Amino acid sequence: MPRYVKGPPTPENGFSFGTAAVVEGTLVGVVVAQGVRTDLSVDLSGDVGLLDGIAVAQPLRGAGIGALLLEDTVQRFQQMGHRGVVAQLAAGRRDLPGFYMKHGWSVGLPGQGAILTTVEGPVAVLEHPTIRVVRRVLAYGPRSPFT
Repeated sequence: MPRYVKGPPTPENGFSFGTAAVVEGTLVGVVVAQGVRTDLSVDLSGDVGLLDGIAVAQPLRGAGIGALLLEDTVQRFQQMGHRGVVAQLAAGRRDLPGFYMKHGWSVGLPGQGAILTTVEGPVAVLEHPTIRVVRRVLAYGPRSPFT
């Protein structure tokens, strides 16, 4: 069973948090995540989290380490009060949409981006012609994080 080392947010690391999976002293997986901020006047950091990267050593893919890292990240965003989480999938990674869908995430089409609901109205983020966006709602209510 992997041991998880959770890193605190610091200005130096540039991420809100990170988690590493370690098996017998060897790093086998890592995830980094942060609150989403746009270059607009809208600050989304309290609303939507960005899963910035998740990686698992090739020989251990399919062993559940990625799923544990993903779920840990979702739980941490929920504890931080985020209403949703988004991530970008590289165009060449055809295996990732199925991984995220299996864990309750919605997968968008390439170039679709995500439309986030803010108090100032909808804001489009993460639009790129070859990138897919995955998203997961964490809190339902009168103000959904996604439109």
